[in-house]
Parts: sequence; structure tokens; C-alpha cells
Amino acid sequence: MKKYNTVLILGAGASKPYGFPTQPELLTQIKSFLTSRHDFHTKLLEEKYLAPDIEELLQSLKSTQRDTIDDFLGAPVCKNNPAYTKIIKYAIAYALLAQETTEQIGNPDDWYKKLYDRIFGSRDDKFTDNIAIITFNYDRSLKEYLCRTHAAMQAMSIDDARESTLIKQIPIIHVHGKLSSSGYGGPHNFKTVVEASDGIIINTDKVTQDLSNEIIMARAIIHEATFIYILGFGYYDENMEKIGLNKRSPGIKLIKGTALNISRPRRNHITGIIPGIELVQTDSKQFLMDEWM
Repeated sequence: MKKYNTVLILGAGASKPYGFPTQPELLTQIKSFLTSRHDFHTKLLEEKYLAPDIEELLQSLKSTQRDTIDDFLGAPVCKNNPAYTKIIKYAIAYALLAQETTEQIGNPDDWYKKLYDRIFGSRDDKFTDNIAIITFNYDRSLKEYLCRTHAAMQAMSIDDARESTLIKQIPIIHVHGKLSSSGYGGPHNFKTVVEASDGIIINTDKVTQDLSNEIIMARAIIHEATFIYILGFGYYDENMEKIGLNKRSPGIKLIKGTALNISRPRRNHITGIIPGIELVQTDSKQFLMDEWM
């Protein structure tokens, strides 16, 4: 596999400035979707899901001690009820599609712009050929931003930008899959929600019982990296180990990550799992400006 010197690893906090929920926020949203007064609940009934089953899932979510929807999906209640897993995948897609708008990613004052300027404004012509992005997020906002900005800067169509060599040579690996609907920015109905959910890979999916192609690629890229920067990441143990962050290869010279609002005991735990990581208590934009620009 090709070696990428610089690797960015993204968690839900990295998409937060663009309107997407963090993991705890997504859990709260899904609970609200499952209440009988919500349109999502009505759509589930139209899809022949039974009201008592929806209520049982809602009560399980309310009583769970887990902090994130990923943790909940790994619990026995979901492993033993495939229908619950499917409903939650619908709910994730429903929540994220609502935020996938061109207006949301048009914020010029956050880190997507800083990243674009760093990549495409580099004096090193080979720089874009030496960066890879690994994300745990389902949304496609970063790729959409890079394509739209590149189209505007180069006076080309968005379709041409998507097919341009510079865009294509920056791999964006979605470890947990991504929304699979065809268009970005809607309009969306429940049919597109169902279609979009097909691209989501979660812990109870059969594919995750073995290593998915995304995980294999992520591990290989990290193993060969020289510099690793981690943005908006929750540092959940399973996710750190899933992509091999707990096994530092000799070629890695630097691992730094944001740790905004992460407690000291939790930071100590993270440094015990990821050898040599430097944690910085700042947001993604400031982190990139201070540590990488």
C-alpha cells in the first residue's frame, strides 16, 4: 500500500462546527425521533414497524448507561434485535442528512478552509500526494467542501472537481462507512433516508466481525505514517484499538490530538493506550493553526 507521510484522524467533534452532532448529541436526537409525536416515528409505522417495538427501543435508550450510540449498538439489546439496529441506522441517516447542506459547510472561518489552504496552498507540489484522512464520521461534508471549494478556486464544475487528480489523490477512509445517498444537500424523503443508511457500518453488522476493507486500509496507512494529527476524537478504547493507534510503529515521529473538554483522568487513560501521544486542549481549527500550519 502507498505510504502517506501525514495522516489526519477525525472524530465527531471535527464535524461539530458544520452542524453535525457529537456522539452524545446524536444519542439524544435519536431518543427524540422515537417519540410518538415525531415525524420519524410516523415514518417507521408506515414502514410496518410496530409501535410497541419502537417504544421498547426508546425505553432501552433512555435507561442505557452508555454515553454514545456506538456503545449502545454494541449492547445485547441491539445484538439480539436486528430490527433495532436497522431503526437506529435509519435514525442516524435521518439526523445527518438534515445537516448535509451546502450552507452548513460554507462556514469560511473554521478548519475545513484551513485544511484546504494547507493542502492546496502548499508550495510543495507533492504535498497533496502525501496526506490521507481517516474518519469515524458518517457524514460526507469534508469531501464535499474540498470539491466545492476546489471547483470555485479553479473555475471548474463541481463534477469536474470531484474527478480532478488533486482531489482523487487524497484518500478519505470512512472507518464506519458513510451515508450512501446519491446527492448532497437534499431534498430528502424517508426513501432516501433508508438508502443512505445502507452505507453505515456499525458494531453489530456482520462485516465488522471480520476486519472491513476500511479498517484494513486505516491500519496500514497509520502503520506507515510519519505524522499523525487527531481532531475532534472521543478516544473510545475500541476505536483506538480498531485502527491500531495502540501500536505505534517505529516510523511514526509525531502523534498529536485535540483533547478539548476531556478530563485529566481521561487524558491519562488515553496516553496509556496511545504510546507517545501529545494531547492539546483546543479545538480543531486552533489545533491545525498551532500545530500544523
